[in-house]
Amino acid sequence: MPDVPTLPPCTAGDWDNARRRRRLRDTRTGHSWRRFGRARRFLARTAIATVPLIALYTQYWHFDVAPMREQLAETQPRIHHIYDAQDADGRDTAVVDLVGLGNLDATDTARALPALSGSGTCGQSSTTTPVSTPPW
Repeated sequence: MPDVPTLPPCTAGDWDNARRRRRLRDTRTGHSWRRFGRARRFLARTAIATVPLIALYTQYWHFDVAPMREQLAETQPRIHHIYDAQDADGRDTAVVDLVGLGNLDATDTARALPALSGSGTCGQSSTTTPVSTPPW
């Protein structure tokens, strides 16, 4: 005969919902916490629930944000004049292209777009080289 204790047979009439609930309550995490028990269980559950969110954020930062920050830190931004104002009254209006962010230069594209030439200015600037380099 095996050394396993034998239990008396259980019938459907032996089932008791109150006993089941009491047993679940007695075996749950933190059942013996008398002081601030609800708050401690809430904090424990919240801490466990935030672990996957922190893991996802860490992955996002490592593979997306950090490489882009390094790339932008190595750029040298410059401003190119594309179109100047046609008359002296519109001298405060000009189309410029800020290039160098992410090592991309769209100066040729900006010069080729006819919509930029019609935005209150006419005629191409005589200066096609970078006008100035910002001090940063």
